Parts: sequence; C-alpha cells; structure tokens
Amino acid sequence: MDASQASLQVVEAISILYTDPSPDRKAQANAWLTSFAATPAAWGVAANLVESAQSMEVRYFCANLLLSKARSDLPSLPPDARAELGAHLLRLVASYMTNSSVSPVVLSRVCLVVAAVALRSANQHALNASALLDVVLRAADVAEKSEGGVGAQGLGGGGGGSASDQALAVVVAVLQGVAEEAEQLDRRNTEVTLALIRTRFPDLLQILQTYTQRHCPSLATPALPAHHPPLLSAFLHLLLTWLHLDFPSVGLHPITACQLSTAFPFLWHFVLRSLASPHPPVAASSADILVALVSQSEAQADAAPPVISAVLKALLDAWDVSQSHSAAWGQEAKRAVQKGLSTVAVAVAEEHPEALTDPGRPEGVAVGELAGESAEEVEASADAVVEFFAAVNTVPVSERSEAYRGALFLRLAETLTAKAAYPPSFTSWADNQEDADAFYRFRDQIAADGLHMAFGLLPVEYLDRVGSSLQSAGTWQAAEASLFMLRSAAQAVKKRLLNLEAYGEREQRMAAVLGGVMARVSRDAETGGFLASHPLLVDTCCLLIGSFADWLNLQPDCLLGVIGYLLKALQVPEAVHSAADAFRAVCARCASRLNAPSLLQGLMSAALSSLPATSLIPSRPRGTTPFPSSSSSLSSCSFSSSSSFPSSHSHPHSAHPTSPHSVDLEIRQALMEGQARVIASLPPATAAPLALRLTTPHIHLAAQLAQMQTNEPSGSGGGGTGHGQSSEGNSDRSSSGGGGGGEGVGEALSTQLLLLAAAVRFLEFDDALRRMPPSQQQQQQQQQEQEVRNGGAQTPQHQQQQQQQHPCIAVMEAAAPLVSDLLASPRWRAQPPVITALSHLFRHSLLCLKHPSPPILPSIAPLVTAFEEHQHPAVLEVLALVLELSAHKPVSCRCLCWRPWGSLSLPLRPPSVLH
Repeated sequence: MDASQASLQVVEAISILYTDPSPDRKAQANAWLTSFAATPAAWGVAANLVESAQSMEVRYFCANLLLSKARSDLPSLPPDARAELGAHLLRLVASYMTNSSVSPVVLSRVCLVVAAVALRSANQHALNASALLDVVLRAADVAEKSEGGVGAQGLGGGGGGSASDQALAVVVAVLQGVAEEAEQLDRRNTEVTLALIRTRFPDLLQILQTYTQRHCPSLATPALPAHHPPLLSAFLHLLLTWLHLDFPSVGLHPITACQLSTAFPFLWHFVLRSLASPHPPVAASSADILVALVSQSEAQADAAPPVISAVLKALLDAWDVSQSHSAAWGQEAKRAVQKGLSTVAVAVAEEHPEALTDPGRPEGVAVGELAGESAEEVEASADAVVEFFAAVNTVPVSERSEAYRGALFLRLAETLTAKAAYPPSFTSWADNQEDADAFYRFRDQIAADGLHMAFGLLPVEYLDRVGSSLQSAGTWQAAEASLFMLRSAAQAVKKRLLNLEAYGEREQRMAAVLGGVMARVSRDAETGGFLASHPLLVDTCCLLIGSFADWLNLQPDCLLGVIGYLLKALQVPEAVHSAADAFRAVCARCASRLNAPSLLQGLMSAALSSLPATSLIPSRPRGTTPFPSSSSSLSSCSFSSSSSFPSSHSHPHSAHPTSPHSVDLEIRQALMEGQARVIASLPPATAAPLALRLTTPHIHLAAQLAQMQTNEPSGSGGGGTGHGQSSEGNSDRSSSGGGGGGEGVGEALSTQLLLLAAAVRFLEFDDALRRMPPSQQQQQQQQQEQEVRNGGAQTPQHQQQQQQQHPCIAVMEAAAPLVSDLLASPRWRAQPPVITALSHLFRHSLLCLKHPSPPILPSIAPLVTAFEEHQHPAVLEVLALVLELSAHKPVSCRCLCWRPWGSLSLPLRPPSVLH
C-alpha cells in the first residue's frame, strides 16, 4: 500500500478511536494502528500527517507515534530517511514560529520529537543535539532583538512572524523537550547531553535576562506589574527544569547563586523580586529556582554571605508586598507567595542556618519572625515553618542571637498549640469540614515536633505558658489544647524531673506547674469540674495521666484523685480506651503506693464496678460519634468523692446482662493487668489471696458459662449463685454474660479465660529478689546456682515453699477444676476460641513461673487430646514452651512424655511426628 492510502487508513482508524461508539470497532482500529506503528512506513506517514492533517487529534496521535519510534527504533532508520526526517521536523518547527494558531499540545509534542531525534543522533547527522541547541538559541536571539517580528532563518525557513513571542514560545518548547529527553537517555548519552547543556546554560540565562529587561525594565518598585509577560512563566519553568537536571550525578553543576548574581545581576534581582509576583505560577517558579540555587553545595564561601543576605531581604520585602496587596490579589495569589517564601526560608535554614542566627544579622531574626507569622496565617505553611526552626536548631545555642535562643521557638509553640485546637464550633467530624486524619496528623507529627523543640530551649517558660493558658481557658477546646501542649513535652519533662535526687529552682517551678495540673484533674474528678465537661477533653486528660504515670509515683497527694478520674472516665465512650491504658500505666508505675491491702481491695472493687453495662465504646474513630448527654459525663458518675476507693458498688444495670462484647476485651484486659501489677508488688504471702480475689469472679463466671446450654436465650447468663452473686461477679456478669447460641457462649467463655490470662501474665515477682535483705539475696542466688549444678532439679521443700508463695500457683489451682472440665468436654475442645484462650492462660502461667509446675503440668496434658482431634495451632505454642522451660529437667505427665535431648511424639491425623 502506498503512502497516501496508508495515510487515509491511519486517519480513519484514529477517527474511530475518538468518535466511534462501538467497542469492537475501537479495538480493531487500535490493533491495526499498533501493527502499523511497527512498520518502517509509519515514519513517513506520521511525519506527513503531523504537518498536513486537519484534525488536531490526528496530529497529536502521529506526534506521539513519532516520539515512541524515536525513543526505540531510531537506529534502525536508514541514513537518508533519517536526514529527511530531521529536515522535515526542522521545517515544521520553523513554521510554528510564525503560526500562532498551532495547538499548544501539538507544539509541545512535536518539539519533544525534535529533541528526542537530536539527542539520539551523533554529530555526523544534520539534526543532532549540538546543532539543535545552536539553531534554537540563535533563533531566540533573533526573536529577542526583533522589534516587529522574527524571521525563521535560524531554522532554515523563510518568511517572518508577526510577534517575537510566538517564536520564543517555540524556542522554550524545544529547550523544554531537550531537558525532558535528557532524562530518558542511557548513562553515556546522558553525560554527553548534560555536559552540552551546561555549556549552553549562559546562553539560556542571557535570553531570559534580555526578555525580562525588555518587558520589566524597572526594578525600583517593590511590586511587579499586575499583568506579567505571556512567556514569563514558561521561561522561569524552563530555567527551573534545567536547574533540576541531574548534573551532580556526572560531576557537573550548571550555575550557583553567586555566579548568577555576578554574571546576570538583572535576572538575579528579577527572580528575587518575583517572589512577590501576584501570579501564582511566577511566584512558585521563582521560589523553586531560589531553592535550587541556594541548595548548591559549591557556592563560593566569600560570596555566599551577600547572596544569602539578598535572599533574606527579598523574603522580607516579598512578605510586606503580599500583606499590603492581599486585598487586590486575592487569597490564591497570597497563599502562593507565602508558600513560596516558606519554601525558600527552609532552604536557607537547611543550607546556611548560621546566616539566620548570626547576632550581627538582624534580617535573620526578622525572617524568623516572618516564619512564625506565616505559620499563624497560612495553614499549609506550618509544616515548612517547623522544618525551618528544626534546621535553625542545629546551630549551637551559644552561637545564636538572643531571639533564636528561645523566644521565637516559644512563639512558635503558642502558634502550633492554637492551630492544634479543635475548631470552635466542633461537634463531630461528620459535621466538620476539616479532615480528621489531617487534623491528627498535624497534631501528632508537625505540632509535636515544634513543641518539643520549644520545651528543650525554654522548659520553665514553656510550662508556665501551659499553666497560664489552662488557667485562662474559657472553652473546652482551649483547655484541651493546653493539655495537648503539656502532653507533647511529656517525655522531656519526665527526663528532667525523674532523674534528679533534689530539685533546683527551675525544676521546682516545673514540678509546681505539673502538680497543679494533676491537682486540678483530681479536684474535677470529685466535683465534675471543667476538665470533666467534654468527652474529648476527658480523653486528653487520660492520655496526659498515662504519659506522666511514673511521675505520679512521686506525688501521692493527687494519686488517688487521678485514679478516680480514670475510673469515672471509663463511663465516657470517647475516653474509655485512653482511660483503661492510663489506669494500667498508673498501676504499673505507682504499685508501691497502691498495694496497701485495704486500698487495693477498694481499687479492685471500684475498677470492676466502673465498667459500663451497655455498649458505650464507639467502633468508629474518635470524635465521629455524637457526644453523650450530660448523664455520661464524669460529673454524673456516682462514685464516692472520698479520698479512698469504695469497697463495693453495684452497677445500676447489673440486673440486665448484655452481650459478651459489651465492654471491649482490650479495655477489660488493661484493667486486669493494672491490678495484677499492683498485686505483684506485694510480699508473696499477701499477694496470693489478693490474686484470688481478683480472678475468682472470672473463674466462677467462666464455670457458669461452661455449663450453659447452647439453646439458652441471651439473658440466661445473668443467673448464678455463690461468689458470682457478689458485687464484683454480678457486675462482671452483666457486662460479659451469656449470649444466644453456642458461638456467643463460647466467645463469652473465651473472654473470661483471656482475662484470667491477662492477670496471670503479670503475677510474677521481678523485684522479689531486690526486696530481700543482702544476706537473703546471697542465699537465694546460691540456692539457684546449686539447682543449676543439679541439672535444674528442685528439692521438694523448695518447690512447696515456692508454690505457697507464688500467687500464680494459687490462681491456677483455683482454676484447675474449670480447666479440667473444659478439656474433658468434646463440646469445648472443638471451640477454637476456647482452646486458644486456654493456651494463652497456660503460656502466661508458664512464663510467670519460669518452669512447668505440678499444679499446671497435669492440666496441659489434655491439650494433646484437643490438638489430636481438632489441630488447634495454639496448643503447639504451649508444648514448645514446656520443652523450652524444662530443657534441663525430665518431664513426665500422663501422655506427655519427654526426656532431655529426647523427642516429643504427638498423635496427629494424618499421623506424623514432631521432633
């Protein structure tokens, strides 16, 4: 088929692709075009259609086809055809210089094709990289110097144009294509191309400077004209593209800020002044150009100070211009300018922080003040401002000006705290325009970093601001933001206050502020005051308490009140998770303050009674549920306001049991673990009965659930006698009692077993040896060494003594009948949740005791039966732990037989042996 017929078919196929509604015809047309594009004839047909086709879609498609073939098939083109293609493309580009009606997308694509062919052609070809740059830059020079038009002589064409801007637009498109195609080459050609571009960089800068001089002759006025030249954005974007080429990878640098300011002073000052351009593309490109120049690592040391000073002055001038012209510009232009200023300021701070903090440079302090003001006004600038101060913070404090030693950072902290506050009219995220993820991301990452820096420089003043802002807070949002400010510095505060034997004056002031906050939390827990007025404020208070749990061990006066606050916060849906975590942390860190038997018993009763009887825990993210009425706030809880915990409190809804998951398992486990931590701090003789008191209600409730029939209604789990009728058992049963069907009962039963496991997990005495007198410690160590020499065997006397002392033994003995019944029941052996929970219980007890003890080992053996029948994976973890802990002891119990260095044989279906 000849070229004309092929051209018609290509046009028809492209028309089908764009206009035909039939998917089948489109698929056929696409397949034909794909096959045709792989033929040698596609070169000539596409080149002719790019020039002669009437449809813009056809021209664009053919330009794309040529670009694809130039990148992949150019070496296969014969030399004559290659020369003809190059000449054709040059003529086409020359015609565009005088044809303003050409589509911009077609122009950009054709110029990209020209660049792709030139950069992949050696010097012997007419269209090569060096020749293309020579021709294009010469045409640009002619266009710049022409008054009424431009000829296309530089590109081999005749005739002239009506406006130099059209010719310059083509020049910019070609040079842009050269930069883009340079990144598509292999490494060898990339190095050659970048070296060539670097040699022509001054020519590009000269063209841009001439253009700006002609269109913006005066730099005396602080603001740019309202109407910028049509090609200014394109020229600045081109310069930015060339600066961003990967010159460092080949050991080259195009130009530095010092070189630009010296060789092209008008262009340098124009870029500086364009930071305040009312046109967002110009302002953004100017800022990015300055960032690229300032970040050059090879700036001359002797010329760097005046260059950086000029940049700092330009930042200040641009800020003033944006403030004075904001009403005329509009918000979009103002935001673009301020975002650009923030970007440049960060680049200066990262590369030349000493220029900002130098006491002899007042403009450095002014830029810091500008950064703080920018964070107040522009939401998107806060991230950049924090980066700015983080870079400045790398300069030693002794070498900074006074403002950078703390004052500017403290102002930043106030700004970030104000921006981290919940919106004034906030009700829920569903009704708020702000994105919840963005809000918490700003808090947890950006604001927290800035607040941490501020505290590190001025810790006392920082905490004074926390105290004063909390005292003067008139809304829950302001109070919550103040507590967030304190919580963000929690780790640094504790590091200063916990590692000192005696407080100095500054530490006393810090401790006073923190103590005042905790005292207010304690008071509001009793009176239902301001810090108990809103669910999200309660949640932040709980997070704060958890963060300072170890510090509370030094403050016994407010400890009980704080724990009372946490127990009441368990009634608040939005705060229940944070309250449970904080309760666990406080119990763990302050165990020695809470382990008086009478106090601990009250704590156990209050913790059990504080769990809600109905499902109050939101399943959606925080703040997404409607807030509870005042009946759910802390002020309405009916706990005793005395300094001690109530010994018993019956939940008002205990007569109406709900589903086994009405209280989240993680919350219940956190409460159990916290109480177990306190019990573990007691002497062994006292710990065992309290451990039983903690776990017996769950053992009894689990026993009742195990006896329930699968066809009982959901409310049948509420009955029971014995210990389960106490306030503890009754309240617990109401929150996790039986559900309808075997699956619901099984889930409820596994929940009780997991709570037992949570308690047992922390009943070990890590500090028991430390509590012994030195003589006893030595005797204990000698006894342990003797056991090791004896192969790990313990004397019956020692085993009996250890069993009597360890509360884990007492708990497991109390639970032994329940465990035996469960493992003997085919029904429960078939329930994966129940066997998994039992496995957790065994694992935690073994880890707690550090060896397989007689009260535990016989109960483990029936797990083999459950594994044989149903292949529960969790059983293997228990058996592996038994082997690991008894590596130096022979173990023998019913069907579980193992000797040191022997093998464990388990009956499996299908039969197999685990070694």
